[in-house]
Amino acid sequence: MSRPNLLFFHVDNISTGDFGCYGGGITIGAQTPNVDRFAAEGLKLTSYNVEAQCTPTRSALMTGRHSVRTGCTSVMPGNGLVAWEVTIAQLLQDAGYRNAILGKWHCGKEEGRYATDHGFDYWYGIGDTWDVAMWPDDKFFQRTDFEPEYVLESTGPGHLEQIKVIDRDVRRDIDVEFMDKAEAWMSDAVEADEPFFVYFNHSNMHFPTLPGRSSTAPPTAAPWPTASRWSMPTSSACSTTSTTSVSATTPSWCSPATTAATPPSTPPTTRAPPAPGAAATSRPTRATTAPSASPSGPDTSAPEHPTRCSTSSTGIPH
Repeated sequence: MSRPNLLFFHVDNISTGDFGCYGGGITIGAQTPNVDRFAAEGLKLTSYNVEAQCTPTRSALMTGRHSVRTGCTSVMPGNGLVAWEVTIAQLLQDAGYRNAILGKWHCGKEEGRYATDHGFDYWYGIGDTWDVAMWPDDKFFQRTDFEPEYVLESTGPGHLEQIKVIDRDVRRDIDVEFMDKAEAWMSDAVEADEPFFVYFNHSNMHFPTLPGRSSTAPPTAAPWPTASRWSMPTSSACSTTSTTSVSATTPSWCSPATTAATPPSTPPTTRAPPAPGAAATSRPTRATTAPSASPSGPDTSAPEHPTRCSTSSTGIPH
C-alpha cells in the first residue's frame, strides 16, 4: 500500500464563529471562501476541544497525550517536550517520511526540545509566540538590555541558527516564506519518491495581525491579512501524489477542524448582483454552501489537487 503524503495546516487563535461555514466569515467582516470550501466538500466537524494555551494543545497534538502527562501545562518558559516523549513526526520518520515544520513550534526551544529533536528533519519558524514581533519597536523594551527574539532554522537534532530578528516588518509577510519553503520541501520529496509530512503553522491569525505587503485587496475591503483566504499551496508534489490536507486550529475556545477534498471539475460560480433598480427575487446563497467571491474577485486560489476526503480533530486526544 502506498503511503499518503500529509500536509497539516495549524492555525492560531481561531474560534468557531470566525469561518463562513459556521456562520461567521463575511458576516463579521472577513470572507473565508477556501475554508468554507473545505467544509462543503469534506466532512465538517462540530465538536473540537483544546486547552487555553498553545504549548498544552500543541504538545497534545504531537504526542496524543494530555498535557498533565507530558508536563506541558503552560506556555511559560521551561515548558516543553522531554526527550522520551514520542511524537507523530518520530513515528512517521521511522516509516520513511520526510518531515518539515514551518512556523511556530512552541513545544520547547532548549536543546533537546527542538522540533528537529522530535522527528522533524527541518524547522523554519519560531520557538514561542508571535507576540515578540512587537518588542523591537516598543519604547519600554528599547530601554532594556534584553535581546529580541529570532526566526530560527534547524536542519537536524541539536542544530539551531538564528536567522533574523522577529519584528513587525518580518512578521508581516513571513507566511509567504513558509509557503515557499513548504512547496520546495514537497517537490523535493516527490522527486526523491519519498512520502512527506509538512506541519504548516499559519501566523496571521495571531496578533499582531498585519496585512501583507502583497495584499491585493481593494481599499474598500476590510484590511485583514491575505492569509485568511489562503488554501493549500499547489505544487508538483500535490499533482503527482496522493495528498491528504488537514486544517486545524488552536484557539482558547471550542472550535472546528475541516479538511480539503477533491474539487469539482468546473470552477465555482457566483450569483451576479441585480441590476440597479431591480427587485431581488431571492436571498443570496450563503458562504456555508459554496465559496463566495473574495473582495478582489472570484476565489481563484482554491485547492486543486488534494485527492482524498477525510477529517481530523486535533486538540486534546483521548
